[in-house]
Amino acid sequence: MRRQRGYSFLLALAMFAGSGQLAAAAEAEEQVFYLEAGELKIAIKSGSPVSGAPRFDLSARIADVTWQGRSYVGEPGLVDEFGLEGAGVLGYAEAPIGGGFIKIGVGVLQRDSESPYRFQHPYRWLKRFPVMAVRHENELEVAQRSETVYGYAYHYIKSYHVGRDGDVSIHYRLTNTGNRPFTVEHYNHNFFRLPNEEGASGCRLTTGFALHSPPPGWELASETEARWYGAAAVHPGVFWRMVTAATAQKNRVVLSLADGRQVETSGDAPLVRFAVWLEGEAISPETFSRHALAPGASADWIQNYCFSFSTPETTAMAAGAGERRGAEDKS
Repeated sequence: MRRQRGYSFLLALAMFAGSGQLAAAAEAEEQVFYLEAGELKIAIKSGSPVSGAPRFDLSARIADVTWQGRSYVGEPGLVDEFGLEGAGVLGYAEAPIGGGFIKIGVGVLQRDSESPYRFQHPYRWLKRFPVMAVRHENELEVAQRSETVYGYAYHYIKSYHVGRDGDVSIHYRLTNTGNRPFTVEHYNHNFFRLPNEEGASGCRLTTGFALHSPPPGWELASETEARWYGAAAVHPGVFWRMVTAATAQKNRVVLSLADGRQVETSGDAPLVRFAVWLEGEAISPETFSRHALAPGASADWIQNYCFSFSTPETTAMAAGAGERRGAEDKS
């Protein structure tokens, strides 16, 4: 059952307000919080911008995950983004050149041309919205409230929870506090670390929805399974983007790495798109959801992760890669 987030957080903010702990959280530019449960340890950075264009949610991101002593993510970690392709970049169409627009989780950025919004463009940062954070034993909650720009505004609450069986869940609540409706797309740019042990390369993706149109380097083993037989370090990057209408019940992706590490991601929102980005020593399977909010309305959704380890698939994947290369040589 979906958990309703936000009310406990607002109560916690009221409790902390008199102690000065909340003020310290709101004023700090960068903070690092650690959550542990059994053999699972995660590090969360709050108020820490990612290098490059100002696109990623800076309220909080998972910067490190260790399960049973094994590391699972690479820099910058598991980081959210709203409006990658423009849906939910608030006020961009209304802003004149030199005017500001809202990027959710980021702040107010400056429009500098007549071109459509481009996520990789280095827009000038006009204002960052403050982030408030409250830590509990196995939970971290952060909140951010925007100012109003061309009638658009939001209140954003996000909470992280950890479990003893390698489980991490992120609960989101986004509220439209402006006087204009908007639709926003959200995803988490999951930077999982590819195997770097000698002889261990390759990975497998198993999904709850149909896959199609893989780029070179990917091979479909079935309608819901794809394998990558490429090098451990991928240069240049390989991007796989596909439209999907997967229901919430099919919102599931399992990444199995050749060294035995495995991550299952799932969520309670329907999907509109799926993408995989491979570059360097990282792989990023990404599921996109879309949320339409009238003024005063809120959207709640959850992203789950389950980290595990099983017998390495090095031999099987290496054999598959050999068979594939042999077939290519014969052709």
